Amino acid sequence: MLIVRLKRHTAIGFTLVCLTGFLWTGCTEWTVDSAGKKLYQTPQIETLTLVGQPGYSAVSVQAKLLNITETPLLSVGICYSINNPNPTIADQTVKINQNFQAVNTFLIEDLAPGKQYTYRAFAISNANKDVPVYGIIRTFTTAEIVPDVHTLGLLSTPSSTSAQAQMQINNISQLKLKEIGICFSLNNSIPTLADNVTRSDKTTEFRSVNTFSLNELAPSTIYYYRAYAITPLKENEPFYGNILSFVTPPRTP
Repeated sequence: MLIVRLKRHTAIGFTLVCLTGFLWTGCTEWTVDSAGKKLYQTPQIETLTLVGQPGYSAVSVQAKLLNITETPLLSVGICYSINNPNPTIADQTVKINQNFQAVNTFLIEDLAPGKQYTYRAFAISNANKDVPVYGIIRTFTTAEIVPDVHTLGLLSTPSSTSAQAQMQINNISQLKLKEIGICFSLNNSIPTLADNVTRSDKTTEFRSVNTFSLNELAPSTIYYYRAYAITPLKENEPFYGNILSFVTPPRTP
């Protein structure tokens, strides 16, 4: 049996031969036999944007079937990848094999936080099981886990010119950090990185509780200080902890 592919222009009502690699706007693709009898319609699938905002490890994605009533389907789903810019069904997938709807929602789980993924919808027909039809490629970035930073009290009584300040990061095992430290000021009651800073970028030495030396302090002075942490994804947006203060004692005679 001779199989040819035709395209029917839905707006005008006549049949056109389908040319490989040529896009006909508003056309529907059919497979017919030599007598012109329609055998099946090729699935038309559209990749929709996310449903809501991406989470740390999961997103909700939709795929839209444009000709669901005319296509015998085997499966519909989403393929996605963190490495492949053109994901296929050889990558990770979520899919359904029954109960197809015009718009199908899929939950993609077990994702890495703070990472960009590419994804696209796909559909496979019963008549052509080895050739998936893909929608356009889209991207999303999972939410970054925010450092849970806390400023702790001084390790000991400050001297007239120095103090030992501590910070705690409760969820450090879940994070990728670039820098941590303590910012402090005698003039600014809400210290930032624009003030005095003692820092560390030695990521292998980061701990849940970290101690920093505040040096060159003035005697008999009140200082405000707070901890901070910086992640690679938000290098210009430090995450600050709570603000504490201490008073240096007078200089010893």
